[in-house]
Amino acid sequence: MNIPVYQELGIKKDTVVIVINSPNDYDVLVEFLPLEIATQTSSESYRLIHLIVALKADFSSIMARLAKDEMLWTSWVTGALKLSKNINENHIRDFGLSTALVDEKVYAIDQDWSGLKFML
Repeated sequence: MNIPVYQELGIKKDTVVIVINSPNDYDVLVEFLPLEIATQTSSESYRLIHLIVALKADFSSIMARLAKDEMLWTSWVTGALKLSKNINENHIRDFGLSTALVDEKVYAIDQDWSGLKFML
C-alpha cells in the first residue's frame, strides 16, 4: 500500500500549510490534499512550510517565518524536469545546517521532485 505524498510530508487533517513558490500542479504533486487541509501563501497560524526551491535566493526570507516545532519541507526539481543547475540537495542541506536547522528526512516525491525535511 502506497502512502500518499501529503502524508509522507507530515500533513494531517486540520493542518495549515504555507506553500511558497507553488507550482501550478501542486495538488497533483502532493497527490490531492483532503479538503480539510488548508494551503495558503501567507498566514499567522500554520504548522508546516513547504518551500519549492528553484534558486538559492529562495531561502533568504524563510528563517524569519519558521518557529520552533514547525516543519520546513524544501522541494526541488530533479531529473528530466530540472529547471536549474543552481540548486540541488547539497545546497539545500548546507543552507539548513548553516542556519541551525536539523535535517530529518529525505523523500523522493516522484521521478521529478525530491524533498528534504528540516526542523528548528
